[in-house]
Amino acid sequence: MEAIPVAPLITNENDAVALSAAYYAGYADAMALLHPDARDNTAVERIERIHARYFGYAGQEYPTMEARAYMAGFGDAAADNLPHPSRAFAPKPHRIAA
Repeated sequence: MEAIPVAPLITNENDAVALSAAYYAGYADAMALLHPDARDNTAVERIERIHARYFGYAGQEYPTMEARAYMAGFGDAAADNLPHPSRAFAPKPHRIAA
């Protein structure tokens, strides 16, 4: 059985900056997909670039720290801007009057 590589810890400030940039890029890409600008004439090309970048990171068998940061940013943007259906259908607490 092949050992799964473990992601290294952040060792310097440059790594932290790169991860922050990847997170921001993921968040910005998701926001661009969620709230497209109708006046943007290059929307199709931009969406194609976002899809290519997203699937490039998502398709990695062993994602790098940068890929994980990008995917986290993308997921956070979706979580911040899309309704959460399970909350709408959550069971209401049943209270028994004494």
